[in-house]
Amino acid sequence: MDKPNVILITTDQHRGDCLGVDGNPYIQTPHLDQLAYTGVRFTQAFSECPVCVPARRTLMTGQHGYSHGMHSNRSHPYPSDTLFLAEAFRQKGYQTQAVGKMHTHPQRFRCGFEHVLLNEEGRRIGGLEYDDYEMFIFHFKRRRGRGRLGGVNNFCHAVYQVLINSFLRLLHR
Repeated sequence: MDKPNVILITTDQHRGDCLGVDGNPYIQTPHLDQLAYTGVRFTQAFSECPVCVPARRTLMTGQHGYSHGMHSNRSHPYPSDTLFLAEAFRQKGYQTQAVGKMHTHPQRFRCGFEHVLLNEEGRRIGGLEYDDYEMFIFHFKRRRGRGRLGGVNNFCHAVYQVLINSFLRLLHR
């Protein structure tokens, strides 16, 4: 039997009832709805850590906050013996990639992923000048003769739309 494809999508500060698929009459989320209809949803899941960086660390390690020691957004390195979710998938023959916000320390730490495309949304730690998303926008604008990096957020919606549409096409192959 072939291994199933696994795509884990997480969002920051997103209540569970804020999806169109849940019948929310005010919020339109057609791409997330399509993924929800064709995939698996965890409708009873909750975050053991309500703070961004500790919640990510809990998800990536499977450890409770009292075990991994993160209770605030103050970054500190992972213990050297940490087994990450991505490593567990790799050990079972999966190819792993993280796309988006990692908020790790050090900032380019991969948490066991083979590939990482980083979007830190302006977070600068340890000399990170630009993240991967900003470099993409910079080169995108330069190809169109727009020069400097400024105004990145003007492109966010269009670029995310392209990425989501590409992602949905891959799912339907």
